[in-house]
Amino acid sequence: MRYRTRFSHEHYVCPNCNEKLTKSRVQNNWKCPDCNEILSIYTTDDNHVYQRKMGQDIVKYDSVKLPSYKDSFDVLDVQYQNGKYSVALKGYTVISLKEEDWLNCIWGSWDGDVNSL
Repeated sequence: MRYRTRFSHEHYVCPNCNEKLTKSRVQNNWKCPDCNEILSIYTTDDNHVYQRKMGQDIVKYDSVKLPSYKDSFDVLDVQYQNGKYSVALKGYTVISLKEEDWLNCIWGSWDGDVNSL
């Protein structure tokens, strides 16, 4: 999927359990295996905190970070039809996601200090 990207330094934390998790425990759906909450992904690449959302979890007003673009794009609408999600992005286009695809949504920012996690 051309819209998916991983960052070079990712740290996975459940915002509900406050538990730091490994990629192997979360990479299937990017949710906490204990409480099913969408994870916070801290990266030192750009000091943003992301939520990696599957198509069914993306909602209007999410801010999506696409690979190769400096700016993020706000979600205007999400539609599900014939096993695919159509995600309309403000100032970009409508992208199509399969059920197993995900996007990085900006959730916040942080100071970049991995010791604080």
